[in-house]
Formats: sequence, C-alpha cells, structure tokens
Amino acid sequence: MLRAFEVFRYDGDDVQAEWMRFVEKVDKMLEEALRTTVKRSLQELSRAINGDARTDVQPLFRLNAVLDTNRVEFKPTIANLKETVESVSQEAITTVAAVPRLSEALRASAEGDARVEASG
Repeated sequence: MLRAFEVFRYDGDDVQAEWMRFVEKVDKMLEEALRTTVKRSLQELSRAINGDARTDVQPLFRLNAVLDTNRVEFKPTIANLKETVESVSQEAITTVAAVPRLSEALRASAEGDARVEASG
C-alpha cells in the first residue's frame, strides 16, 4: 500500500482525499476479515470442546487424575484449565484491537518519509 501511495503522494488534495477513503475502506475490510477469523476460530474451539449436532466432543486436553483414598485430584486442575482456555480466547479477541490501523500506519510512514526528505 505504501508503494501505491507513492504514485499519488504529490497529487492534489482531491486525489489525497480519495486515496484516504480507499485506504479506510481497505482497512475496514481487513478488520472485518480479522474479526471473522477470530470469531470462527473461537466457534471451532467451542465446537471441539462442547460438540454439536454434527460433531462429537473431541479430546483436546489431557488431565491426569490422581486417585487418593478419599478424593480425586486433577492435574492441571479444572480451574487452571478453564482459566487457560478463557485466557487464550480473550487474547484471540484482543488481537483485533492490537493490529494497527492501516490508515494510521500509512500516514505515520508517509510523515516519517516527509521528515527525512525535509532534513536531507
């Protein structure tokens, strides 16, 4: 995208405005694709853990059961396993927010190039 921007870099304001509209449109499309990917990944994980009408529950995790005389102890504990799954799920969701906006990245790159050109 930055190379394509170079073609329009010194054109008039109307061309710059149109370029930014295009970049923002592509940015929204990329964000939606990333959100959809995260959503589908979480749905697949849920389906594998819980099963559904078409899919049986799949063994995804290994728990060791220690049989004591009065109790059964799981390693890792069910709470730790639940916490790990929730943490991974939350990290997948926050990935969308961590990805820099395309328009901001291009603008920052262009401004950095302009500063280099002005100082050189």
